[in-house]
Amino acid sequence: MAALGPRHEAADAADAGQRQPPARPLDALAGGEVVHGDLRDGVPRPGDEQQRVLVVDDNRDAADVLAMALELLGFTVMQHYDGASALAAGPGLLPHVAILDIGLPDMDGYAVASLLKADPKTSGIPIIMVTAHAGRGARVVGLHTGAEDYLTKPVDAPELLLKVRNLLRLSGSLESASRLHA
Repeated sequence: MAALGPRHEAADAADAGQRQPPARPLDALAGGEVVHGDLRDGVPRPGDEQQRVLVVDDNRDAADVLAMALELLGFTVMQHYDGASALAAGPGLLPHVAILDIGLPDMDGYAVASLLKADPKTSGIPIIMVTAHAGRGARVVGLHTGAEDYLTKPVDAPELLLKVRNLLRLSGSLESASRLHA
């Protein structure tokens, strides 16, 4: 499985010109595994409105790797390294999906998720919680705050990308249904 984690060695090799980008970048994300279907299904295409993903993680390497993976698929990524700056940036361009690390320096991801869900302007943003805490308790707390999904680090790239795609599809379906009933 392809895991998203620190990228010091890969970045150093790339800086030294030692690494060539894969011919098909999405194959690198899949880590050589067979992924049924195309990871690009349901993600932005040229000419589409670009889908925005908020990534909040105090580990800059982890945030950068998540951002690169999402940008390869055509998403616009807004990165923040603490909860307060992510919440302060919210009123501008709202994300279509938020990926929140639980262990943030100023407030935990649970608090960020709760605040996003409490605000009518941001309550409809689907949230994926990401953390190294694999226990059931952490997942339950994350889901209780209103998060739609939960991933354990190291994050499996194809799984993350499929979850983002599925949440975008679901939130689009919900928006369409609410317009029909309005």
